[in-house]
Amino acid sequence: MSIFAGAQKCDLKILAAKLGETVNDSHKLKDLKKMILASKEYDEESAKEWLNTIINERKEREENERRNEEIQMEERRRKEEQEVAERRHQEEIELRKQEYEERLRKEEYEERKRKDEMEFELQKIRLGAEGSLCCLLKTSVAQKLKIKPEPTVNEIYGLGNQKMPALTSIRRIKTDIEVDNVKAENISIHVVPDDVASVDLIIGRTWLDLPHIAYTKIGERFHIGYRKDELFRNFPIDEKVNPVYLKRLETVQSESESLQIKDTSQQKMMGNLADDLKMVKNELRILQGDIKNFKEKRQLLLLQIQKKNKNVDNLKSINNSLAKTNSYYDKNKSGKVLLRKGDIVAVKRKPNTTGESTKTQPRYRGPMVVTEIRPSDTYRISQLEPRNGRPCATIVHVSQLKAWRSWNEDDDDSSTNSHNEPEMQRSN
Repeated sequence: MSIFAGAQKCDLKILAAKLGETVNDSHKLKDLKKMILASKEYDEESAKEWLNTIINERKEREENERRNEEIQMEERRRKEEQEVAERRHQEEIELRKQEYEERLRKEEYEERKRKDEMEFELQKIRLGAEGSLCCLLKTSVAQKLKIKPEPTVNEIYGLGNQKMPALTSIRRIKTDIEVDNVKAENISIHVVPDDVASVDLIIGRTWLDLPHIAYTKIGERFHIGYRKDELFRNFPIDEKVNPVYLKRLETVQSESESLQIKDTSQQKMMGNLADDLKMVKNELRILQGDIKNFKEKRQLLLLQIQKKNKNVDNLKSINNSLAKTNSYYDKNKSGKVLLRKGDIVAVKRKPNTTGESTKTQPRYRGPMVVTEIRPSDTYRISQLEPRNGRPCATIVHVSQLKAWRSWNEDDDDSSTNSHNEPEMQRSN
């Protein structure tokens, strides 16, 4: 059999160069064979051994290149799948976050709406027909007028409730108040938040109940004046109002919210008074119902605030969980094995097919030394101790390499072939 069996032109060019012949691209396969056989350095055994080594190295190099291409393709495919999965995951998170924020906005809007309605009802209870107990001024008006109130704490109570304050004022000013040419000096005005007052300034009883001031209401208008001027004598009296004249009663008994007149001769005269009493009782019932509804609405508002706080806590928990997941991924999944030139490594070898278990066969061969760092996580390595005087060099992917470790070094891994499987060291 010819020594050139299975050899390609590139193999013969390398062999001819080793024999000391000068070759170039113009030489054909036939010319190269003749040149090798005619060489002075030609020895059949040596030439055959060299040619086999060259052919094996070429095949191994082609196999490594093919394997590297497959690894790169698989790596690109896996990377694309990870990017798609990560993008979908981020889109789902963003969508859930937007839905949650939209739901929170709706809940906040409903809450503000209910709070405004309840505050409006509360204002009607606080500052009803009987008026406010004190004078109130909005904070924004005080700031606009550049008034500097003095710090103080005063609890302001609502109408009919002297046990629990409706609000607390922390600032107060003292000034003169004049209404319809009626003046009072050094009146305390409490500065309150804008959301608890429906108007800029409320004149309360601290001004209206002064001894020198008199006021009355006719229709929708208030009339205010000095008490000493006796301006209210000439106010007309509504003639449609039936006056009630009371005479001495013999016995009057009130039980179980009913009025009973023992003197039958006076019952007709007291008819209007009984009707007035019923009207007052009905108004009291309505007021009690409003207070009950207010308490129910306040309890509902507190429950909704608690639910909102719980939703906020859930969102914080979700964000913390996502941060931990990303941190774990960055720490454990994104590391790369890095080798440096001159590192001693072992390269993975294919098991020999003998029909028996391959677990007892060594899975790595070496030692090898890294001689060149190439792109796409590939390295050129060569045998540290050449056999038969011929160094073995090849290019492999980093997935086929492990850091070399002394065969006699004790290892915590006591499994089979633990000395044949040195651990891969990760760069920090």
